[in-house]
Amino acid sequence: MPFVPESSILVFLFAGTVFFYGLVFGSFFNVLIYRLPRGESVIFPASHCPNCNRKLSWSENIPLLSFLYQRGKCKECKTKISLQYPLIELATGIYSLLLLLIFRDKIFWAMSGNWWNWIEIFLQYFTLLLFIPLAVIDIKHYIIPDEITLSGIALALAASFLPDGITPLQSIVGAACGGGFLLLTGLVGKLILKREDAMGGGDIKFLLWLGALFGFEAAFVTIFAGCAVGAVVSIILILLKKAQKGKIIPFCPYLCVGMLIFAAFGKEILSFF
Repeated sequence: MPFVPESSILVFLFAGTVFFYGLVFGSFFNVLIYRLPRGESVIFPASHCPNCNRKLSWSENIPLLSFLYQRGKCKECKTKISLQYPLIELATGIYSLLLLLIFRDKIFWAMSGNWWNWIEIFLQYFTLLLFIPLAVIDIKHYIIPDEITLSGIALALAASFLPDGITPLQSIVGAACGGGFLLLTGLVGKLILKREDAMGGGDIKFLLWLGALFGFEAAFVTIFAGCAVGAVVSIILILLKKAQKGKIIPFCPYLCVGMLIFAAFGKEILSFF
């Protein structure tokens, strides 16, 4: 039974709250995207203009509205602010609503269950939300930060000890299957393609994380769906001469799509096979 509040006003307020927090997370994701590849702390120093280094006031940190009010420029040095910032915020807000639809049944289940069920839901929800900064960082820098993946693995294993969810054994098996299969794929690719970087270590740790949190079924569907989507997109880009054969391809965005496919249609996919 899907989660559908009786009042349309409650639906609007709930969706609006989710969208608002999505914008807030999007603002934080911009910090991750900018600082993690540079090895900088995401906490200190406080948000500042990268050009004049002036600390931003609270009014300059309001998602979307600050960018519009300042007309896309720093108040002090008048340097243009990258469109990436409002676009990431808006995309995260919309994406958070999409995840709300995906998680509606789990939310309804948690409302009639125990408080610890919300911990599992939040971890899974926030993990999928983190796909935005992870995908952008991988596209721009060809890395997946260990700060996120290793923390995610630790939290997933810890959450497996909560009742009613995935068990510690299932979590370990899921991590081993996800990371192990991707490692094997990389080794095979290394032999065939004669390349040392056939599969990045960041991708392997990313699948370890997803397998530990969602289980081995999710890991396998993520790998196969991600590979299928990646192959189709790569062929299209090559045909359009937007990419070259042999060029390094960021794999994280395709794995993210594969995981989203499982999150949205996992039951149907597993029942089909």
